[in-house]
Amino acid sequence: MERRGKRRPVCWDHYPEALRLFVRGATFPTAARVAAIVGTWLTGVNQGSVIASGTIPWAKVMLNYLTPFTVTSVGFLAARRRTTLERLWLELHPERVPDGADGAEVGEHRPTERVTPS
Repeated sequence: MERRGKRRPVCWDHYPEALRLFVRGATFPTAARVAAIVGTWLTGVNQGSVIASGTIPWAKVMLNYLTPFTVTSVGFLAARRRTTLERLWLELHPERVPDGADGAEVGEHRPTERVTPS
């Protein structure tokens, strides 16, 4: 699937920024897919016999979908915290500096000097 236009990477520094990302729907596509699959499975396993008898426990069914949605959203945001991304970048590319960490333009990488302890 090809995306139109270039999208900025989703990352955050402070918790209010993470909350804004959540409210604006940054986690929705991923979390909704996971919630649909896991929520359906949990509902079938946990409330299948009750539903089959003709009663639908709506509160429990909603929690079966809300729980994986929330967990996926938190995981999505935790993986995109700027400090996490920078730490991962440095581990994968120890010879390069992450975007913006040294004042470089986004997409421009400058080699770093390796300093060996004496």
